[in-house]
Amino acid sequence: MTEKLTLDKGGQRERQVRGDGSIRRFFRELSWLTKSDSRLYWLYRLTGRSFTDYYAARMDRIAKEAPQSATGRPQQKRFQMEYLIDQGMQPDSHLLDFGCGTGSAAVSLVDYLDSDRYLGADISEHCVELARQRMVDEQLFHKNARFVHLDDQADRVIEGTFDFIWAQSVLTHVPPVEMAGLLRSLAPLLRESGRFYATFAFTDGKPVHYRYKDWFYHPSFFDEVCEGLPIDCRIMTDWRHPNAPIDRMVCFTPAPATQGVAA
Repeated sequence: MTEKLTLDKGGQRERQVRGDGSIRRFFRELSWLTKSDSRLYWLYRLTGRSFTDYYAARMDRIAKEAPQSATGRPQQKRFQMEYLIDQGMQPDSHLLDFGCGTGSAAVSLVDYLDSDRYLGADISEHCVELARQRMVDEQLFHKNARFVHLDDQADRVIEGTFDFIWAQSVLTHVPPVEMAGLLRSLAPLLRESGRFYATFAFTDGKPVHYRYKDWFYHPSFFDEVCEGLPIDCRIMTDWRHPNAPIDRMVCFTPAPATQGVAA
């Protein structure tokens, strides 16, 4: 069951998106075509490649241009670890950091967890390379953190099951048509009592595509997309992103009928 969420002061961006009609949004996007991100999006779209392919190429480009700050700095990302600890994560928990970027959040997560408990995964191959190097630079190599480059189906390249799956700013960049497939591929990776926490950008209406890379969702969307999948969902009312008031959190858990399948 989802809970009613209302816009706060941070909802100005969402109101702008929701208030743009299709024609107005079209001309607004035309004005953005001078930016490399916009040109990359249309290149991939017009050549028949997927949104995921576009976003992976986008993150590869950003990571190459600004490797130290592509997905934030470690000191800015400790709130992710703190939230997971509040939700019950222990040093011996197994964690999948889905969409780990360049490993900025991984620094605090790997430092907190026992050895061999962290796995980071990302669609950007260059980000994954930087994340591995960051573990060396931060003197965390001895923790044996693993990082993998994702293909279009997570369960084909990720081995094992997890107590927690964490996806910060991932669903924000997943189109509605790809959401069910993503959740279906991640569901087998959850242990019987496992939890998958994922942030999303909130809109008070139907899904909205904004500035090429972003998608906004209403909480009820996740109830709908979970129908027929082996997972349940609920909206977390205790989540507050320190810098993005529009950010919300959904938690996915194995559906009762599927519990006991994953070891």
